[in-house]
Amino acid sequence: MLSKCLPLPYKIVMSTNNFNLLNQFGFVLRLVSQRYARIFNEVVTDEVLPPEISALIVLQQAACSEVDLGALIRTDAGMTSAIVARLLREGFVERTGPADATLLRITETGRLTGQKFVDAAVLVSDTALAPLTRYERHVLMELLKKLV
Repeated sequence: MLSKCLPLPYKIVMSTNNFNLLNQFGFVLRLVSQRYARIFNEVVTDEVLPPEISALIVLQQAACSEVDLGALIRTDAGMTSAIVARLLREGFVERTGPADATLLRITETGRLTGQKFVDAAVLVSDTALAPLTRYERHVLMELLKKLV
């Protein structure tokens, strides 16, 4: 039961006037997100943000425009622009020749960095989902995908 895992302050406010905080989606989602962030920060010690890692992973598949990249990693135009600027500055991506200047291509440095993060992502996910069976992991992921 989740209440056994929570620190004392959460146990105090869990149930007030028949309102059980542990049955509230947003509250539990925040706790899961915080737990995932802790695990992620323990495994990924580089100063690369999760959306930047997502961009590197997408660009390993194929070159694409900044607009398409933003759509694939689900970020708005401003965030995508900041991600691309940082990846360009770090030498992880480059813009293709003048005729295709809108396309972004991953560099060899970016490819190696991206692969390192793929390996880390697998470890983070395995650690975060360790309390679940393989079937429960599958069901959880399918249910979460229905919400996005």
